[in-house]
Amino acid sequence: MAMKRIMVALIAMVALSACSKRKPTEGTVSGPPPAGKTLAFIAYHVNAYNQGIMVVDISIPTNPSVVCSLLGYANQVDYLGNTMLTNSHSYNIIDPSHPVQCSTIDTLNIQSFALQGTKAYCGCDHPNNNDSLVILDVNDPAKPTVIGSCKLPTSARGVAIKDQYVYTVNGWFGLCVFDVADSANPHQIANLLYLDAYAEHIALSDHFAFVSQQSKVSLIDISQPLAPVKVAVFENAIDGLHGICVQNYYIYIATSNDGLRIVDFRKPGTPQLVGELVLNGGAYNVAVAGSYAYVVGTNGWGLRIVDIRNKANPVLLGTLLTDHSIFDIALY
Repeated sequence: MAMKRIMVALIAMVALSACSKRKPTEGTVSGPPPAGKTLAFIAYHVNAYNQGIMVVDISIPTNPSVVCSLLGYANQVDYLGNTMLTNSHSYNIIDPSHPVQCSTIDTLNIQSFALQGTKAYCGCDHPNNNDSLVILDVNDPAKPTVIGSCKLPTSARGVAIKDQYVYTVNGWFGLCVFDVADSANPHQIANLLYLDAYAEHIALSDHFAFVSQQSKVSLIDISQPLAPVKVAVFENAIDGLHGICVQNYYIYIATSNDGLRIVDFRKPGTPQLVGELVLNGGAYNVAVAGSYAYVVGTNGWGLRIVDIRNKANPVLLGTLLTDHSIFDIALY
């Protein structure tokens, strides 16, 4: 009898092993995704008197929840080290679940920015066509300090940085490249003017810049910063492309009409749509970490967390509805 029980147990173990090695059905994913980020900083807007930052607990992707909120103009948010930055304020985030406002920088009229090292590279709007790229030292959130600046051709709708070069997208003025190796004396070195449409958002990956423009995304080779070259365009059927994020040769696009679209650019000359998830109310921006896309929208649609392991079939996991329009998200 004992020998019989042993044989039954061995057969069960073999069967279990065989099951664990089966491939999931095509179009599905198996098991929960690995753990992702735990907090999100979200820039929200209701009206001129009700806008700011929300801190959201995203540790349980199926049930995101608000931790706290802080008032202050913000259509962009990001952080480095213990400093969180918005268009109007800097915050100490030694305790990231409860940021502490340290200083006000709204006099710079920052429209967009990118962070690297201890510096913020800010596109600032000024009257009489005096828009500028301003470099701030933000190592101490209580004392952000202007280091240098130079003129922009027009308002910078988006800013990105790689190594010693800052890339700005400037509406109808296309893509501009700045050398910021000397922070006190940044200067423009290139301009790719003819992008065929209004340039609004930018993301960088490897030696490419990805620029969203109303109904298309342009892929630009920036391996030679002095001479950027457009190599391909992904065309959307209709207008409404906004924020973009790039991870592992996939472009994640927030669209006001379709929700989330996923584009494969492993062959940069021929980017291909591989997946999409229609979301009520559309989407305005997106961030990606690991197996998740975090999609934010306007008009109260809040935050949606999406499982993106199967690019052809992204799956909505959790939703945080709000009374706000949300313009940006940074993952912590």
